[in-house]
Amino acid sequence: ELARAMLMLGQAKKVVDEFAEAKFDTPAANASLQTTLAAAYGSLGKPELAQAALSAALAADPAYAPAALARARQKAATRDFDGALSATEAVIAKDATNPEAWKLKGWVNASKQPVRNQDLWHYLIEAALHHRIDWQWVKGHDGHPENERADRLASAAAMRATG
Repeated sequence: ELARAMLMLGQAKKVVDEFAEAKFDTPAANASLQTTLAAAYGSLGKPELAQAALSAALAADPAYAPAALARARQKAATRDFDGALSATEAVIAKDATNPEAWKLKGWVNASKQPVRNQDLWHYLIEAALHHRIDWQWVKGHDGHPENERADRLASAAAMRATG
């Protein structure tokens, strides 16, 4: 988290100097650090080192979505659009609620149609930036108590709005 905060403050060189040799106990922590290092190297104009850091991130944790999406952006930057799309869709297959993946994919679903309720997703993503959220998909209209309550609340609000 510290390396990412430093990077956000424009301290890419300091991130590289202080964290390039760091190792952590968990694969996810190493993947996170290596992804941050990849961004730092990229901002310093060192694409080969950025690529190597991303490879290290994905080797540490192949399911680490931020690294996979950074790899997809790299592929898109080199005009490997099929590779970028494949990497993005792999993230979505593991987590259909990943907003960064959907943004990268252009908010288009598997049927090549715009994602429904895109405007609401944008509001939700903006609100979620300030929180840690564990997204859970729940099948709608299937007797799930919280989903049924949300449906009742939404229906009541819609009725009030239309008079």
